[in-house]
Amino acid sequence: MVKYVWEVIRYTFTPRFLVSLFYSFAYYIHEQVVWRTNIHAEKDVRIHATASIRNAQNVYLGQNSHINHLCCIWA
Repeated sequence: MVKYVWEVIRYTFTPRFLVSLFYSFAYYIHEQVVWRTNIHAEKDVRIHATASIRNAQNVYLGQNSHINHLCCIWA
């Protein structure tokens, strides 16, 4: 058991881990946050967390629209 705990501690605090953590965070920002600031949406729009939208500045959603899970929209 001690061997496994030491392995986790040893590999958690490495430069490669920190770089991987940074890349994962940057990917999340790109995939889930940035496009939501550019999309044109009316009130009561529901967009699932797994939806992916490219060129969101070209997407216009009307009132009570719904984009379901795993939906990819390229505009």
